[in-house]
Amino acid sequence: MCKGWFILVKSKKNNILILFVGIMVLMGCFCYEKRAYAVEYKEGDVTYTYTDIDSESVCITGVKGNVTGITIPSSIAGKKVTKIGSGAFFENTSLQSVTIPSTVTVIDDMAFSECSGLKEVSLGNGLINIGEYAFQGCIALEKITIPDTVTDILEGAFLGCKKLSDISVGKKVKNIGFMAFLDCNSLEEIYLPSSLESIEDYAFGYYYEAGSLKKDSLFIIKGEVSSNAKKYADNNGFTYISAKNNEPYLLYVTHAQSYGWLNYVSDGNTSGTIGKSKRLEAVRIRLVSTDNLTGGIEYSSHVQSIGWQGYVSDGEISGTEGKSLRVEAIKIRLTGDISNSYDVYYRVHAQTFGWMGWTKNGEMAGSSGYAKRLEAIEIKLVKKGVEVYEDSVSSYRDKSLDEKVRNINPTISYRVHVQSYGWINYVQNGEMAGTSGKAKRLEAINISVSDLSGITGGIEYKVHVQTYGWMDYVKNGEMAGTSGKAKRLEGIKIRLTGTLANYFNVHYRTHVQKFGWLSYTINGRPSGSEGYAYRLEAINIKLVRKEDDSFTLVNENNSFLKK
Repeated sequence: MCKGWFILVKSKKNNILILFVGIMVLMGCFCYEKRAYAVEYKEGDVTYTYTDIDSESVCITGVKGNVTGITIPSSIAGKKVTKIGSGAFFENTSLQSVTIPSTVTVIDDMAFSECSGLKEVSLGNGLINIGEYAFQGCIALEKITIPDTVTDILEGAFLGCKKLSDISVGKKVKNIGFMAFLDCNSLEEIYLPSSLESIEDYAFGYYYEAGSLKKDSLFIIKGEVSSNAKKYADNNGFTYISAKNNEPYLLYVTHAQSYGWLNYVSDGNTSGTIGKSKRLEAVRIRLVSTDNLTGGIEYSSHVQSIGWQGYVSDGEISGTEGKSLRVEAIKIRLTGDISNSYDVYYRVHAQTFGWMGWTKNGEMAGSSGYAKRLEAIEIKLVKKGVEVYEDSVSSYRDKSLDEKVRNINPTISYRVHVQSYGWINYVQNGEMAGTSGKAKRLEAINISVSDLSGITGGIEYKVHVQTYGWMDYVKNGEMAGTSGKAKRLEGIKIRLTGTLANYFNVHYRTHVQKFGWLSYTINGRPSGSEGYAYRLEAINIKLVRKEDDSFTLVNENNSFLKK
């Protein structure tokens, strides 16, 4: 009789998992290699036992004494060591590290089972088969790299390795057996290669607790778009992430009222609920970065009765669990090198307000003072330099600020420099600046906003100029364009900044040579033309309060024509 940990038996008739805890009777636990006639071999201070397999190879059957670290020899008495025998190191609690040479092709059943002190295992690049329960109960093991030569990981191979959090599965693995990584509590995600032909039940994502088997709803499986890995994820309700081409991406998950933790989603997908009146109570966000970009992600939640919490990072919980408190707003920002190459954009779906506008890089999304719950969130990474236009709805609503902004009426003023005429007087709030029917080009423009009554923000604008193309943004009354060079303006982009941008939209349209008046566009989008060598002749600009704005951009081509 051999002492056991626990064994899980699958009923062949009804496909039900039955749990047994206690003593495991192992009649003939180990193969013949453990018999008394095993030969001893000493290398350094370590004495191994082994048996011959044939005239060219031997099987390691054990080790003498309480050794803590071993490197299995690649040969003994001129014969290759090709196998670690059944139960060879069973219950060797003193063993902490083991290195297995590339000559070994098989680690047999229960070879290292119940080695509770085993922390480090190095598997050689010749291994083909990892036997049943080979590393079962190795509760100190934290990392394992399965070589590309391995094709089979059999039933329960790493069952109960509770600290195992980092697994690299080789590119040629074909079969992963029943319960192979069951009860690996620390494992949050796994990448599975496209070589997989079968993944048996409960291989990943399940754990044993208080007498019953439970599923880890936050477990993530990564792999190719069409693969058995995806089938396993879909069949078991796990989050599946398609393999990326070495690009960083985000994973995020929310804790929703009545539902608990939902599955992880990635890059711009919705986490939470819509139309069910369920509050978000917590969120976790993880950044999966590339080798050449260091850094992370931080986020902070505004919680009912608590207010703004401190920032947490990279998968930690922001918000609360078990307190029935709503999240009302959130801030998200990147840290380290990745923040120099990417922006993080996010928007929230809030009670009453619905989907609010996109914001980025640590700005607030949601509301304050309204007691409105967040119900869903979307988050995405965007490369620096990729232009993302401001939404026509607010990303954040502060009740006290809302009341202040309702009492202000900012004025937008602008003037243009026109061919033959020079600077024309300022006009305001939607009036035409320029000429009509005179075939005169615009050459420069000034734009400013006044009467802000203490709220922050201003205006930025850039122009597309004959010969030069798009020039840099200027702001708050500065000149955009050229003076004395007889160069026509061909296009323009205008956007608001600061608090002003969160409460107002800027609408504008241009009169273009041959095309005439184009449709209005909004918030940083281009107006005019590019590639036609047509001049701008006039422009209208106006501010509209977001909560009163019904603007819809039906077709970008109606406001900007690009050849």
